[in-house]
Amino acid sequence: MIRVAQMNNEIYQGKSSFNGKRIAALDIGSHTTRMLVAEYTDSLHIFEALDRKWAYTHLAEGFKGYEKCDLTKEAVERTARAVKGFISGAKKLGVDEFCAVSTGVARRAVNAGYFIDSIKKKAGIDLKIISGEREALLTRRGVVYGSGKIRSDSNVIFDLGGATTEFIWGEESDLNIKSLPIGALVLTRGYLASDPPADDMILALSSEIDSMLDQGLSRDKARLKDIQLTGSGGTATTLAAAINRFGVREILPEKINGMVIELDQIETLFSRIKSMPIYRRQKIKGIEKGRAEVILAGALAVARIMHFFNSMEMTVSYSDILEGILISYILGEDNE
Repeated sequence: MIRVAQMNNEIYQGKSSFNGKRIAALDIGSHTTRMLVAEYTDSLHIFEALDRKWAYTHLAEGFKGYEKCDLTKEAVERTARAVKGFISGAKKLGVDEFCAVSTGVARRAVNAGYFIDSIKKKAGIDLKIISGEREALLTRRGVVYGSGKIRSDSNVIFDLGGATTEFIWGEESDLNIKSLPIGALVLTRGYLASDPPADDMILALSSEIDSMLDQGLSRDKARLKDIQLTGSGGTATTLAAAINRFGVREILPEKINGMVIELDQIETLFSRIKSMPIYRRQKIKGIEKGRAEVILAGALAVARIMHFFNSMEMTVSYSDILEGILISYILGEDNE
């Protein structure tokens, strides 16, 4: 028996026999490792979130730009320990299935096999390093799931991570995807060498982001009309939380999904914190300790993206690739 849920003119099918099944989706990114535990339900929402975990594991340490590089032993071990802890907690919740993917720098890692083997050995689960195209599709599904009202024909989703930003637009059957090396962690390590960074460092980073956007997206932007921006990822949700003075425990999908923040709000926040050292940024409501290091580069990237698309506001989505992984599992797809 097939159950059909319709969300904004898009059909997702799942087996009704999944009802009550508990699934854990894991996303191992360049800066953070995250897990969403959910239970499949026979409802319009398809699944119910039971638990969320995240850790700042800095898998991308040592990476710059687009170059290939070895993941460091320390970064791999740190990430594997975090995943092991997540898995242990999920099993206590009665999780039946684990779906784990890695993105960002894992795709460029020379020693990717070592990384996969380490996760298997330490945490006991299989990990798949997915393509940028697959990452974009799963992210888009998560955003659509979280909003339920996205206009695919005019909406550009951007997912700003630790090493790259994926830009996604169009219908699922004909997606347009661009991945640029605009990542909060990589840009911080590559350009903002002091704490706090000097003005010339910020100026150089801003210029580099503008250059990457111009070279990578100018032709595509010219073909798009009435662009509406939706931002996902840790930087976007942190900006929404800081602007609205949310505590860390208030950073939840039901509060963040669909929230609109304005360019001048982001630039005002950036101006306020750019001269602060990390320890002071950590004290700002809405900015987690692990996010304080990279929020300047991340906020600057979001602001420059909005300028590039001539957008004075953007919608924020907490829901992202994690929800997309769950939908993929329910559809019976293989995340390759």
